[in-house]
Amino acid sequence: MESTTEVGIAGVVVVAAAVTDTWGGVAGMALSQLVLTILNAVFTDYHFAISLSVGGLALGFSVGVGLIFGIYPANKAAKLKPINALRYE
Repeated sequence: MESTTEVGIAGVVVVAAAVTDTWGGVAGMALSQLVLTILNAVFTDYHFAISLSVGGLALGFSVGVGLIFGIYPANKAAKLKPINALRYE
């Protein structure tokens, strides 16, 4: 059974990963919208767009991948004793 400290540390790292990945996904979608706006201005015969469902799927994927790669190291780090964690680089 995990101690309260281990759960607290892992929780903080997971929340930080989720927030970071959400902002990364939003920034990626904003950059994509900028590129699409430029493409629409250059190629007036075509219309480039991303549907709302695809944008939501992309954001969900971004957050999901970030959580997967945030949970594993958080759990691993939470199980280490502080002196052992500081000993490794």
